[in-house]
Amino acid sequence: MRVAKMKRGLMMAALNALLFQPEAQALTTNTTVNFQATIQAASCAVNGTKGVGQTVDFGTLDVSTFNWRGKLRVPLEVDCSQSGTSVLNVDITVTPLTGDWGRNELKLQESAGAKGVINDYSLKLYHEDKTTEVAFGQTHSQTLPASGVTDISLWAELNQRNSTLSTFGGWNGAVKVDLAYN
Repeated sequence: MRVAKMKRGLMMAALNALLFQPEAQALTTNTTVNFQATIQAASCAVNGTKGVGQTVDFGTLDVSTFNWRGKLRVPLEVDCSQSGTSVLNVDITVTPLTGDWGRNELKLQESAGAKGVINDYSLKLYHEDKTTEVAFGQTHSQTLPASGVTDISLWAELNQRNSTLSTFGGWNGAVKVDLAYN
């Protein structure tokens, strides 16, 4: 009888621990993610802008747009109708960055005052039926065919890779998207 009560007590304690674990908090509302594309060839226009080295800036997006586990649309419309070629391959290189452009590490404030790094997070990219997870500061490349005006928009989702971080202050992030054509 006593053993059965102890077992039941241990099972209830384990169940409570599972059910009432504190959830990781969402990013603060002043978190921003910037999307930028650099056109590397003059033959196509991206989002209405044309020219070698031309920068297309998608603006600053608030983390509330992500809705933490929601997806954010990264608009990429390629217009190759003036290129004189029926089909072009568009090479997309995506590099998630943090803070100012070129900075590859971001310190996060943990609740205990310790420092963490942005490497605990990654950017999940979705295009059609493919999913790619890209760590901050690393690069992902893929080639897509483009003919005339093609919508190659991506969906992005901020992904927490390490569940030990629970609270931290706001940060600025960036995703640099380089496009080349062949």
